[in-house]
This record gives sequence, structure tokens and C-alpha cells, in this order.
Amino acid sequence: RDRVPLGGGPNGEPLSFSSRGDLMVAVYPGGGSFHRVHIDNADGDGRAGRDFGRVLTFIYFLNAGWTEEDGGALRLHIPRACEEGGPSSDAAAARAAGRSPAVDVIPRLDTLAVFRADRVMHEVRPCPGRHRYAASVWVTCGGG
Repeated sequence: RDRVPLGGGPNGEPLSFSSRGDLMVAVYPGGGSFHRVHIDNADGDGRAGRDFGRVLTFIYFLNAGWTEEDGGALRLHIPRACEEGGPSSDAAAARAAGRSPAVDVIPRLDTLAVFRADRVMHEVRPCPGRHRYAASVWVTCGGG
């Protein structure tokens, strides 16, 4: 069976789609619910011959009429490697203050966020009032 190349692993190993994935539908019930900072890859430590775990995360938001004031943003903490070619002034200021630069994705209906599950730390910011709905799919990859 042919494998679809997806880039490199943490040590430069080629990664390819392994025809496996996981699906989760999540509800954050308001009242300040959140998810702390984490990374989705549970076992991808770059050792040769090992499964790289979750490598790509796709999150599709299901929230009609959602506004920034509703909270619940997906906050993506940008890895230093993504700043190649010169960090922006915002990124440099965040690093100087001891924080990683971040991007907030508002969970509006029909918004799709895609990021490297093995490299991007992320969190769900508090949802003070409304229920927040999302469907997540993780693509699992292995060495080439």
C-alpha cells in the first residue's frame, strides 16, 4: 500500500499517512469550562521504528452565531521553529516577556483549524456562558 508523505518527524525522519486516525466530538458546557495547555501527540518521541502518534490535528467548530465575547477560543502557542525567517515584533515581545507567541482561533461555525499535533501546544480558553462544540480528528503517522 502506498503511503502519502506528510513532512518530517522531530529528527528529520520522513512521515507518511498510516491510514489511521481518531475522532472526538467535544462539548465545553459553559460556566468557565476550559482545557489547559497541552500537546496532542502522546508517544511521538522521534525514536526510529516507533509510531509517531498523532501528527496532524483538524478541529471543526460547530457553533452558530459565536462571537469573540463568547470566549472559548482555541489558543495555538507558536513554536520557535515557526518563526524562521525572522520573528514578528509581537512574537519577539512575547518571547522577551517569557511567553510563547500565540494565535487565537474563534470557534465560529464552519471554521476549521489544522496544525501539527506533535509540535503545537494549544489550549481552549474559558467559555463563560455558552456551550462550545467541536469535532476533532487526529491523523496518525509513522516513519516512511
